[in-house]
Amino acid sequence: MILMNLKLNNYMAFNDFEINMSYPKKIVGNQMVENLQNHPNFRYRKLNILMGSNASGKTSIGRMLMSIFNFIDRKEFTNLITYINDTQKDATFEIQIVVRDNFYRITSIIKGKREECDYTSENFLTKVEKIEINKTETYERCLERLQAKSTSEYNHDFLRELEKVEKLSWAFEFPRDSRRVTSRYIPENEKRYLSILKNTLQALDPLITEVEKVSEVKDTYVIHLGNEPIMIKNGIIVGDDKLSSGTKEGISLANMFAALVCGGYSFFYCDEKFSYIHSDIEKAFLSLMVQKLEGDSQLFFTTHNTDILDMDFPKHSYNFLRKEIFGDNCYISVVNAGEYVKKNRDSVKIAVQNDLFSSAPMLEKVFALADI
Repeated sequence: MILMNLKLNNYMAFNDFEINMSYPKKIVGNQMVENLQNHPNFRYRKLNILMGSNASGKTSIGRMLMSIFNFIDRKEFTNLITYINDTQKDATFEIQIVVRDNFYRITSIIKGKREECDYTSENFLTKVEKIEINKTETYERCLERLQAKSTSEYNHDFLRELEKVEKLSWAFEFPRDSRRVTSRYIPENEKRYLSILKNTLQALDPLITEVEKVSEVKDTYVIHLGNEPIMIKNGIIVGDDKLSSGTKEGISLANMFAALVCGGYSFFYCDEKFSYIHSDIEKAFLSLMVQKLEGDSQLFFTTHNTDILDMDFPKHSYNFLRKEIFGDNCYISVVNAGEYVKKNRDSVKIAVQNDLFSSAPMLEKVFALADI
């Protein structure tokens, strides 16, 4: 599954928000294969690094995507309606995805309601549009064909309408202190998963001597930290006060990497897993993740680490989010570095240092504390 475009309105701080994952022409020297396997001209951004100041929307995009995927694939809408900003107004999303050789555009309108009422199926209007991608077709041409046959008809029965979409596959990992429970990777190859978990944790803490599977209990592992045994059961650490913050994050990081190399997933969202982890380890993991992205797959990776800007990725891999307030309304927008930094010799890092993308944090608010 590949995400090509996302539009959001009246969700969280997203008003008239749009992000697109296509790019117009092949990049000379690009080491990543950024086209669909069976369609050499259908180009997409395989790696999407999201950067920006705090509360600029990096985690929120992931939350919205996971809620939309659950709505499409599992017909669950609880989180989706929770994220509506103004319940008296319509909330809309439009998402373009590729599943195998098919291009989908799924549009949903959740009609506004009176505050005292609950949302029902009557509030939902949904439309699924689908065309098969031709062999030599570009994304732009495919979208034109879809638009030419598009109708204005929406279905009030979203359950029936969403049955038109093929099965989706995704893996999300959010920070462990996130307030919402996220999906957890269940390893199919336990031996391989154990090796991934052990190497990841030992990279983060050299005092870890061994990681073992508890054969008698399902989804349970033991970390040996010196002479201290620490249990992981269903992804939850028992006695986690003995581990550093970075080592704790390493467990879900191992889950993400295992999903990437072992599971039947094609879409990955890795959200700020390295806040407590050394920059060199983050760069090494990201490089390895990109290396393991095989076939029609896609990785979203959020970070605050500007050292990532020095890595040898296409400039269009870098996206910068910013949040602005206009009157009573909040708007999140995104700028892709490839649209502004076009020459090979130009540096994305220098562009960020010069705040070309207007994504720098509001340091003046910090400096103002000196006068309080």
